[in-house]
Amino acid sequence: HINDLQNKMNSMLFNLDQLSVGKDAFIDKLREALEEMGISILLNDEAPIVTQRIFSREGISFVSFTYQAEWSGEDSEIMLKENEISDYAWLSPSEAISRGISGFDLEALKHL
Repeated sequence: HINDLQNKMNSMLFNLDQLSVGKDAFIDKLREALEEMGISILLNDEAPIVTQRIFSREGISFVSFTYQAEWSGEDSEIMLKENEISDYAWLSPSEAISRGISGFDLEALKHL
């Protein structure tokens, strides 16, 4: 029973950590778009798609937050960060799914 209680406590702490991580991820997305592409995006009001995978018996996991954003600029405004972003493309959801790089990407795209 002690192990069950410890697991529940750890789970609650993890959920609180996820809230903090979610806020940080939200801010990071805005910063990343500006730094890596030179554009300011507006994240819409949709809740992020949260995907988690546990990779080991010790519970090492990765949490992904996928946000939907809007941008009303022109392609000519995009300035890709040298040595970090080599190209970009505008894709329909089905095209994005066919090019999905990771399981996290594919899971998020299925919810659009």
